[in-house]
This record gives sequence, C-alpha cells and structure tokens, in this order.
Amino acid sequence: MMPHTWRPMSAVARDMGFLSEFRSSFCGPFNSVFRTFRFISVLQEMHIAAATLVQTTHQPAALCAVAWLLPAVWIVGGLLGVADGFVVVWVANDEAHCIPPQVDSLSVGTVGAC
Repeated sequence: MMPHTWRPMSAVARDMGFLSEFRSSFCGPFNSVFRTFRFISVLQEMHIAAATLVQTTHQPAALCAVAWLLPAVWIVGGLLGVADGFVVVWVANDEAHCIPPQVDSLSVGTVGAC
C-alpha cells in the first residue's frame, strides 16, 4: 500500500506549474541515454551469442576475431544511440509519460536484425 503522501510526478509538476518544462527537460536527454544503452545491450547480447557459437564449434582463430570486435560493439551501439536520439524525438503526453511521435524505426530495425 502506498503512503497517503505519495503522488505521481505528473500531479506534483502540474501543481507546481512547470509541467511543460518538466516534459521537455525529461523526455529528450534521459530517453536518449536509455536508448543508447539499449542498443549497446542488444549488440552485446549478439556478441555473446556469436562468441558462444564460435566456442562450441572449436574455431580458435574466429574466437580471437570475435574478441577483438568487442570494442566495436560499444562504438557501434553508441553511434546508433546518438543517431536514434536525432531521428526520433520523444514527447510527453498529459500524464508526463514519454512516447515517440512516430515509429522508432532505427530501434525496430536493429533489434529485428539481431
């Protein structure tokens, strides 16, 4: 059970009169950071799967190549996250939930390709 003093952030912001500033300052930067780490996480999972496949097939040369690609996973994930931040700008609805105004095609394409 929630305490009687608990209120959603949207109600607090609405009462304080800065809901529009809260929306604009929260949705953009925080969701961009979240999406960047989501891209990195998905690509790291694919890297783990590729390393496991190479290890189970006993290919040491390929395992060395996969190990060298780990920094590239971080770089590509970071670049995809930054690109996604420019392609899809998230906005807040009336309850201060961040939603994309359109389909996030870069995320859907990356996750679908993996």
